Amino acid sequence: MRILYVLRGEGYFSYHDTVIHHLCAAGHQVHILFDEEHGRVKLDPIIQDSMERFPSLTRGKLVRRSDLWRRTIYASRELRSYSSYLNRPEQSVYYIDRWENYISGFVKPVVRRSKTARNLVASRFGQSIMQRFERLVPPDKKIIQLIQKNHPDVIVASPANMRFSEELDYIKAGKALHIPTVISVLSWDNLTTKGIFHVIPDILLTWNQGQSDEAIQIHRVPPEQIVITGSPFFDKWIDGDRLLLDRASFFQKVRLNPDLPYILYLGSSKNIAEDETWQVKELFDCIRAYPAQEVQRLQILVRPHPSNVEICSAIEDEGIQVWPKERKMMGTEEFWQDFYNSLKYCTGTVGINTTGMIDAVINDRPGATIMSERYRLTQMQSMHFCQLLKAHVLEIANSAPACVEILKDMLAGVDTKKAERSQFIHDFVRPLGPSHPAGYYAARAIALAAQGKTAVAINSMLGADDIGS
Repeated sequence: MRILYVLRGEGYFSYHDTVIHHLCAAGHQVHILFDEEHGRVKLDPIIQDSMERFPSLTRGKLVRRSDLWRRTIYASRELRSYSSYLNRPEQSVYYIDRWENYISGFVKPVVRRSKTARNLVASRFGQSIMQRFERLVPPDKKIIQLIQKNHPDVIVASPANMRFSEELDYIKAGKALHIPTVISVLSWDNLTTKGIFHVIPDILLTWNQGQSDEAIQIHRVPPEQIVITGSPFFDKWIDGDRLLLDRASFFQKVRLNPDLPYILYLGSSKNIAEDETWQVKELFDCIRAYPAQEVQRLQILVRPHPSNVEICSAIEDEGIQVWPKERKMMGTEEFWQDFYNSLKYCTGTVGINTTGMIDAVINDRPGATIMSERYRLTQMQSMHFCQLLKAHVLEIANSAPACVEILKDMLAGVDTKKAERSQFIHDFVRPLGPSHPAGYYAARAIALAAQGKTAVAINSMLGADDIGS
């Protein structure tokens, strides 16, 4: 089979590498188109390594839509996504306001000032007008030509629902050409904090039932077009011990005292917590002021979010270390090795709202979150973070002193959330079981889609043993 994979940029390759590797290993030809103008993250060495391992993997440059419809259709998509946010009373106003800022031209000040205008945009009538407009706009001819040149059996795009998601137009063109189309959900928050799918693919690959429900309720994807595969992004932790360093070597690398325990502070992105160094300092001060000596000995290793590294350098002190200290290429063996060992040797984790919390759960590390009023809009009112709260995988602290009490119990070996973590892995990360990686199931679903199978048929066939043609 010939699979055309369309990704927003090189930085998104590590979300799909396990799927692509399984496809290539099964003998399929995979050609990836990258939008080279999107994203600062470059993974060329990692991509080149994959291409050397799998000769059937090739890459090319995505052609952007450039016809007369471009400006109008993208403006309509921004407004239509905003309309979706207005119809989600449970969503944080932070995300509603953020998408409002994306609205183009004269429409933005109108909807900001006029409740009547907002109500019209949010109404079924307003939504139907924008949906009809999307259907009336034809696919770009240059994109059609590029697809025909590659003559794929299936087109896979991701994420396809962010601002200016050029890859979505490949789904639109694929449907016009009657080529099976697949969208693969990118991350745990992608269905609730980004735009909607303006063009519904033949098949949507989701991680779990929760994401499937979000796709149905928010994006209006018909349930019979959804396939659940688990999360390929977290396949990296399968056989995680291959990344293990001895304790002394790791502590020397991150400049911690190997004779003392540490907690791992998991940093959030700039969108969630622009500057949380104050939280780290306050937590550390509470640790040092705690009356019990065994708690006072706790060190803090701060693992910044990859997009928010620079701001953390100022908080290094005796007992606080930051690692990595600079932005590193996500997806390399060294990147995941540092993360794995940071989790392996810590007493527990603390954070605000970050994907790293799921990484910690998968690696069976107890975790806590500090519910801060400062981050109320991007934490306790954030739909994706509430998934962790509802799963009860985290200890909840309402202040830094309360968090230290939790850390004291962790030091004593108290772990009240172990069963919940195990259940979360089953429900959220690997709902099809541990027999195969999620990337295997996603690759099999794509291969079956290329054969013209429906999502209903694919869901019933994912237990088979191979993904070959």
